[in-house]
Order: sequence, then C-alpha cells, then structure tokens
Amino acid sequence: MTRQGLALRGDDENEELCNRGNFLELLSLLSTADSDFGEHFRTLPSNAKYTSPDIQNELISIAASQIREDICREAAGAAMIAIMVDDTKDISRKEQMSLCIRFTLLPGNVREQFLMLKHMTDDAKSLSEAILSSLQSLGLDTCTIVAQC
Repeated sequence: MTRQGLALRGDDENEELCNRGNFLELLSLLSTADSDFGEHFRTLPSNAKYTSPDIQNELISIAASQIREDICREAAGAAMIAIMVDDTKDISRKEQMSLCIRFTLLPGNVREQFLMLKHMTDDAKSLSEAILSSLQSLGLDTCTIVAQC
C-alpha cells in the first residue's frame, strides 16, 4: 500500500460501510481468497481482532523500523554516504526534520533513501545534535559521510 501511496486507514472504519480503509478491506479480501485465514479471522473474539487504529499504527511502526534497518545495513556496506537534511514546519506549525541518505554500492547504482522525520525545536544546535544522534541510532558511521546538504 505504501508503494502505491495509499492510505492505510479510512476516515470511518464502521462495519456497515462499504469502504472501511485499505487495511481492513485487504483483510476482507484475504478472508475471501484464503478460506483458512477467513475462518480464523471470523472466529476471533471481537476484542482481539487486532485491527484497531492503535494496532495499525504499531504495524506501520514495525514495518518502518524493519525497512529502515535494511536500508542502513545496505548503506553500511557503502564506502561513502551523503546525507540530506531539511527542516520545515508541518501543518500544526511544529518544526520537523527529514533525513535522507544517498550511497553507491556498485558503480552506477546510486541509491537515495528516505529514513525518518523527527520533531525538532527551532534552533540550529538542536538540529545538529538531532542529525548526529539519528545517524548514530541508525548505526551509520559518520566517518563514511562525504557530503551533506
């Protein structure tokens, strides 16, 4: 769903609606396509279906962590890394930093990957500290960074 740029949840996930959001509709499709999954899903207790918005957010967070780890593991094998950082205010006027990296594993195979958004304060010192701490928490060696923008 993320590859296609589709939202995971709908505005209203009420059982009576015909479109409850992509996550729940995908579960419904899987229930019809796979009878074992469908039977298991139908027999789950109503308080343990694991389809609430909180669970959906947790699934997104887990998937994002796994993808980020894979990207950083791959980038760690690169001889050089460039970082791209920008900060801007979001719709609620909170400052947030975006962090992307660019690296090459094979000649001519340049990869550019988004890694994270992080809420910030408005000063340059906190931005600098956030960049360094983010790189460290992602396991990226700052010695291999040869460019920044």
